[in-house]
Amino acid sequence: MLFPLVGKSLREADVRSNVGCIVVAIQRDDRVITDLGADYVVEPEDKVIVAGTDRDINDFISEYGG
Repeated sequence: MLFPLVGKSLREADVRSNVGCIVVAIQRDDRVITDLGADYVVEPEDKVIVAGTDRDINDFISEYGG
């Protein structure tokens, strides 16, 4: 679970500015959601799928868990 992201929109979370990664999809249960707008709100059961350099991804894990 990604506690710092839960309840925030992707705009509020601003992952790219914070750690350099881009959120490319959300996995929720057996669905993968790729049509994400900036107002998409992360829910507790969501798995956030990101793209970035190895360093950016490690920064994402350090900042948000995973």
